[in-house]
Amino acid sequence: MGQKQTLPRTRTPKRSREPKPQQPDLEPELEFPSEGYNVSRTGYSNMPRPFLGRRISDIVVEFSNRHTSGVMITTENTLPNEVTLKLVFEIPYRGYNGVRVRVLADMSMSAIQIEGVPSQPGKLLFQPFDVSHQSVPTTRTCDLELAEGVTLHYILAVVDSWGLQQFAFTVRDGQFRGCRDLM
Repeated sequence: MGQKQTLPRTRTPKRSREPKPQQPDLEPELEFPSEGYNVSRTGYSNMPRPFLGRRISDIVVEFSNRHTSGVMITTENTLPNEVTLKLVFEIPYRGYNGVRVRVLADMSMSAIQIEGVPSQPGKLLFQPFDVSHQSVPTTRTCDLELAEGVTLHYILAVVDSWGLQQFAFTVRDGQFRGCRDLM
């Protein structure tokens, strides 16, 4: 009988949980309108892949402090949202620490009726930010727990798969309602 041959064992390298060092010079610049990426209208295919691949370390819900009684609807539309989500990156992307997710009425679209209720189509915006502080004065903020390794792409894919980027505000007494419901 022949002798049994054993092959030398090769060690499989352990996968490091540490992110790979980033090379900002190789990452594409972000090109977006001042209000952010409008994923309701254009989706997220126009965002650079390295940006989409950023892992999220924190999700913060910010409830804005708004006092708008007696304010014209056109003025109110320029004010900050009632609720904003802040997705903070583990590692900044070219100086951006994350994105703020907010919803606004899309005034470029005509008003519609949904089940007999006057409504205004909305737009879901992902706006990169470069500082990790509150968006606006808030009445309350809270942190949401997040599984390790979740990326911006994953969050956008979930939004897309559930159709959350297509929505409308209810128009009541000349004001848009529904931001908190959507968020």
